[in-house]
Formats: sequence, C-alpha cells, structure tokens
Amino acid sequence: MKKIHLILPAIASLFTLNLATQVQGQPVVKPQSNGNYQVIVGQCSSIFNSAGSVVSGGQYCDDKDLFEAKQALKSYLAEQGGSGQEHQNGTHGTTPENLYSKTPPALQNLVGVRAAQGENDLKSRGYTYRNTVTFEGGKSAYYIENKTGYCVEVGTVEGRFSSIVYNSSDRCAQ
Repeated sequence: MKKIHLILPAIASLFTLNLATQVQGQPVVKPQSNGNYQVIVGQCSSIFNSAGSVVSGGQYCDDKDLFEAKQALKSYLAEQGGSGQEHQNGTHGTTPENLYSKTPPALQNLVGVRAAQGENDLKSRGYTYRNTVTFEGGKSAYYIENKTGYCVEVGTVEGRFSSIVYNSSDRCAQ
C-alpha cells in the first residue's frame, strides 16, 4: 500500500503540470469595469478598448504579442455577440433621445476639472475620442461610451470641462 501512496502524488503533480502548461499558452481576455479589456498573451499584458484599439501595451509586448492579443479579443467579442466595431461605426449603440443633455453618472465628478486631466480620465473610464468642434469661447469634444456605444459631448471653456452630457450619435460619427 505504501507504493500506491507515493505514486498517486507524483501522478497528480504531472497532471497539474500538464494542465497548467496547456492553459498558459492560451490568451486570456478579462473585461474591465470601465468597458476596456485586458488581454494577456504569455508575458504580455495589454489593454484594449471595445473597438479593438490598443489603449496600452505592456513592457513585455512585441508586435506579434499585440497582434495575437487583438485576435483573441476579436474572437472573444464575437463569442459575446458583438465585434466591438459596432460602437465605432454607429450601427449599434444609438444614444436614446431621453438621455440627451443628461450627464452620465460615472462622469459627474469630471465637470469642472482641467481638460488635460479629464481627457485621460475619460480614456481610463472606457470612452473613445471621436472628434472636436471649436466655437467662440470654447469647444465640444465627442466621445463614444465603449460599454454602450452612446455618444457623449464634453464641453470645455477656459481649459476646464464645463459640461458632460449624452448627445445624438451622429455627433460622434462626424
């Protein structure tokens, strides 16, 4: 009986080692609370928005890793029922009219902050820049809310965010 006790732990450790090796070679996609996705390929950990664009690539990422990560994200999004591109091209995520002129709850604390700081905060919270319209006294920048595909207008006056509201999706398509 003692021989069996010695063999079983050895077999179990071989099975565990083999299983870990198989999983380690697979890309891992982890949705983030801000609408972005962390994709891990080997030693490379990168962040993508829902449109499949790299938000940040890790220090251990080369072009091959980033390509593989992008392909893994594309497959993941397809399995989840969307390609991610629907938010980018306006075919999905049309902002409901009842939200026009309302501030997204997750962005209320950005009204009044310096624009330079706020732009980084918007990106880190899962918003993708689309375009800017300049007018006398300020400007309006338009962002896609990655999670929903809705259009958000960010008004800036004297270098500070003066308003952040949902707006018509066609504003983000220009």
